[in-house]
Amino acid sequence: MKKLFQFILVVTVIILAFNGCSTDFERDEYGSIISGGTIKPESLRIGDCFNDLNPEEIKELAKSFREGDKSATVDVNYVSGVPCNISHSNEVFAQSTSLFSALDDEYPSDKELGTGSENFCTPEAYKYLGIDNNLSQSKKEKMLTEIFPNWYQYIFPAPSSWDTGNRQVDCIFYTEFARANSAKNLLEKR
Repeated sequence: MKKLFQFILVVTVIILAFNGCSTDFERDEYGSIISGGTIKPESLRIGDCFNDLNPEEIKELAKSFREGDKSATVDVNYVSGVPCNISHSNEVFAQSTSLFSALDDEYPSDKELGTGSENFCTPEAYKYLGIDNNLSQSKKEKMLTEIFPNWYQYIFPAPSSWDTGNRQVDCIFYTEFARANSAKNLLEKR
């Protein structure tokens, strides 16, 4: 069954359709990916690092969105999970299955999805990076954008997957320039 997940970027919106299954990757006893492979989005966990199946197409979608195309979509069969010490462009930093629980079975509007995800993901991004919560909002935002200048993303199920009971929202750091380490507590000393 085809599952559709939607990525919302702080500055862009991209819809990605995910199919396929999780194969070939391995986790250690703590749940960290130790051997890369294909992962379906609903199998992602906080701390997972991965690469897009077709990053060039995703960059083109982001560019077309910035140029005014608000409905760009691309089918993606899976993401390529890798250990975080291997070059990667994405890292899951937060998840929620109850973010939109007040809506019961009703699928959130685009505005509700965007606002709810941003309100959840932004403080989680600061926490994951180790940014001091006592800093001003502008200082925290500046620190975040210095590390991830491109943006961070939200991933959540499309209506067809929502109707089957999938309510998972993932917050994901994204960078065009691959990194070979985890962002966890990256700014803890600052």
